[in-house]
Amino acid sequence: MTTPQNSTNDFGLFIQSSRNLRWAVLALSCIAMTGIYYSFDIPAALHQQLEEYMAPVTKNFSLDFNLLYSSYSIPNIILPFFGGNIVDRLGSSRSMFLFACLSLVGQILFAVGSRTQSWAIMLTGRTIYGFGGESIGVASSTLNSQWFEGKELALSFGINLALSRMGSVLNNMISPKVANTYSTPLAIWVGVFVNSLSVTACILLIIISGFKEQNGEERIDLDGSTISKSLTNNDNSEVDSNCSKELIEPLISDENEKNRDTDDPKETIEHLIANQNKLGRVAIDSEENMMESLITDENQTDRVNNNSSVELDTFEEESYHFAQLNKFGTLFWILSASCMVVYSCILPFNNVASGILFQRNYFKAAPSDCLLKFPNKCAFGTLVQGEEAFNPATHSDGSSCELNNNIAPVLPQSINITRNSENDSKHSWKYESYIFDALKNDDVDCEDTFWSKSCTSNYCSARNRATEKSGRAMSIPYCLSASLSPLFGIIVDKIGCRALITLFSSILLVFVHLSLAQLHSSPVIPLIGQGLAYSSYAAAIWPSVPLAVEPKYVGTAFGAITSIQNAGLAIFPLIISFIYNASHNQYIPQVEIFFVICALIGTVLAIILNVVDSRTGSVLNRGQTSESSESSELIDEESYDDEYVSFEDLIDNNF
Repeated sequence: MTTPQNSTNDFGLFIQSSRNLRWAVLALSCIAMTGIYYSFDIPAALHQQLEEYMAPVTKNFSLDFNLLYSSYSIPNIILPFFGGNIVDRLGSSRSMFLFACLSLVGQILFAVGSRTQSWAIMLTGRTIYGFGGESIGVASSTLNSQWFEGKELALSFGINLALSRMGSVLNNMISPKVANTYSTPLAIWVGVFVNSLSVTACILLIIISGFKEQNGEERIDLDGSTISKSLTNNDNSEVDSNCSKELIEPLISDENEKNRDTDDPKETIEHLIANQNKLGRVAIDSEENMMESLITDENQTDRVNNNSSVELDTFEEESYHFAQLNKFGTLFWILSASCMVVYSCILPFNNVASGILFQRNYFKAAPSDCLLKFPNKCAFGTLVQGEEAFNPATHSDGSSCELNNNIAPVLPQSINITRNSENDSKHSWKYESYIFDALKNDDVDCEDTFWSKSCTSNYCSARNRATEKSGRAMSIPYCLSASLSPLFGIIVDKIGCRALITLFSSILLVFVHLSLAQLHSSPVIPLIGQGLAYSSYAAAIWPSVPLAVEPKYVGTAFGAITSIQNAGLAIFPLIISFIYNASHNQYIPQVEIFFVICALIGTVLAIILNVVDSRTGSVLNRGQTSESSESSELIDEESYDDEYVSFEDLIDNNF
């Protein structure tokens, strides 16, 4: 038998190792989420490359491209009402593994579809990706809450959000470079590799969670004073018969209790109460857990005792969730409408940001009167020889066109070239002949060496630089979001002003998209504004949800607002596609005007939100101090003895 001293030392080592493991859990969770974000944004980063690569099988690229994001969001109109239940049943780490596997399968199909140039397979892959991509965030948040407490819980969420969003930033940097250097399908297969890392991280999380479960640990406080152990119950155990056991077993985790000879539960509890200083807050935590157990829905016991009724109970529970929607007031529905409209200025914009910046800033069309000196010959490359070796762009009056690095080189007006051993001695062209009576930008496929090496190498080089510049620029909002979201969260918690911040964010978005629509200056300042609006709005809108509904409806409220958000994210990309096609394949200014209109609607909704909030006690704009004061007043008004059941009373009532 282990001596009490050795037992205490071993248990202390276990506690210390478990406390250190939480950082490994956080690191693995960040890796998993980084992979999810990386692959989610691959289409956005490869907007121009996909347009050129899929051109042979595409009639309406804008529609097909935007469907890649709509198909992702469609499953998540319904999933938010059920994702939490899946996490509760499988556990957070196993749920993360399930959702990561779904995302991996979806990304593999997306990569296969790109390789075979099949939009149908690509859209199927993105739909499957949507089944895992959103729900894994719920599982990750649950996992963090199980390993962290207090201030470290907020820190863990901030770190997870920041590092996860870096996946989008890395994608914007890496994917265009890989596509330009090698091929577009290979850039998408890199996403498969990254998603495989996410699955691997989830497997390690299952192993670590298994270690935690084997040792029976439920929670360890940051100061090491609280030690709780979860019960190891059989699947057929009864909740009511084990009610007392749930209270006792966490408390008798101290190894010295193994040496006690008595089986009397009252004597055990008395001993533990006497040593309450040693156990810290364990009694309080156990009491709170016991209280939560006592007020759980009565159907819980039936679901444990009778496994055959699980499906029926689940159906009733989910039906009840939908019925709860009638309980939500005006404040919640205004929040939901605001969430749908304002996020349409943020996420759908990022979907097409590469195309917008490509056209607006980094690959602008050359002046219409600029033509090649030999307009029916190649511009630059191995086919440009003899007197045509220098084929510059000139104005109609013969003067040279001064084109800077952000203007697209001039293409030939027409070409008629057939491959032979002389003109294709060094490079393998895709086709035998290239005959274009009126050559357009969309006809140039820079993954074909005919264009990139032989005929228009200057055009393809400039285009590659432009796509990479666009990728770096479109990373600005996500970089700011990753770094500022935790800070904005702290500020909102401290000062409140949530409804006012939604108003500020909406107004800022109006100016951001007005400047992108009308001005031709650098996009850096507007994109910084986009990042500030994104960070501040997210920090205000999501903490407002629990304040807009009754506490017992919070879970359903989060599901409802997420569903409404995804409905917008499914519809708005299709609207953007329609506007783009109606504007002769130009994003500026019409698509940006659409974002301005959405931001204006968001501004009106934010004003209404502030009016309604002021009439309902300013629950959204109230700060931390006033919230604490009101809570204190409520406590003073109620009888402590009537509301609080002591630890000793609970023991007496259950023995």
